[in-house]
Amino acid sequence: MSPPRGVPVELADIRAEALALAAAGADDGDLSEIELRKWRIIHRHLRRNPFHVPESLPRSEQWRKVVNHLRQTVDEPDLTDWLRVQVDVAANLAAGIRDMRPRKNGPCYDLVMEWVRDRKRKALAVLQWTRGIGTPKRPSFTDKIDISQLMIEKRQIL
Repeated sequence: MSPPRGVPVELADIRAEALALAAAGADDGDLSEIELRKWRIIHRHLRRNPFHVPESLPRSEQWRKVVNHLRQTVDEPDLTDWLRVQVDVAANLAAGIRDMRPRKNGPCYDLVMEWVRDRKRKALAVLQWTRGIGTPKRPSFTDKIDISQLMIEKRQIL
């Protein structure tokens, strides 16, 4: 099956691989690795294919254009959900409804890139946690944890 028009082939391949691993009952480390690779592909694709939204449009309309563009080119559900929130918040702000969450100003492309970069960073942290790597050494799914030893170490730190 070919990917939807505009979606990078490598992104479609990684999604198919993730589905196959999930169906085969792969461990969390393997799924975390796929997630990190997916966000790296998305980040690389967006960096190679920047987009511009006219700043003369109302902010909610700018975000709508970004949603439509990225739905055609990346089609990532998490990204689409985040973008829809941006549309709603911008529409509320334009209507005078204050939002409790702080929002950054700036070009939509820069904000999308920041969000994707943060998702990639989060995926790396999850992978490191599932594999039990990184600093400081943290317990992971694969470690056998001795609770009494952790309590002793915690008392020594305090």
